[in-house]
Amino acid sequence: MLQVTIDISEIEHAVEAFEQFPEIARKAVEDSLIEVAPEILAGLKEATPSASGGARGAWEWSLVGQGNKIKFENSHPAINFIDEGTGIFRQGGSLIKPKRKKVMKFTAGGIAGSGIVFAKSVKGTKPANILDNGINFPEIRGKIGIVITQHLNRRLSNLLFQA
Repeated sequence: MLQVTIDISEIEHAVEAFEQFPEIARKAVEDSLIEVAPEILAGLKEATPSASGGARGAWEWSLVGQGNKIKFENSHPAINFIDEGTGIFRQGGSLIKPKRKKVMKFTAGGIAGSGIVFAKSVKGTKPANILDNGINFPEIRGKIGIVITQHLNRRLSNLLFQA
């Protein structure tokens, strides 16, 4: 007589483990975002012009929602002007001219040095396009996917094969 016995008593342990999957997945996503956030933050800081009056150092990040979203924020008062540009460089923009006086007076620095400048008009500043230049969205999405997979695999392995 030929017999075979298949013991599936361990299947109960696997079923119990997979009942915990939603919480495991949520935690894996949260941990993955926390792991990738510093890299994204570094890209945003690098894309922010260094001569922006402190805007480069004003970047912060936080997890929002139920840990499945990450928010990057810059509270510098001029960040929108830095990102979108001013004057002729803005959508539908024109030269910047003084409103009450005949000329504008400001301090300018640069390669030639710094000093007081008087001007009837200025072109403005070119947009920095911080988000476009600071975050490579396809690359970041791919990296987050890889990191989530690694976290899920590690958590599920620990759960299924714990002694």
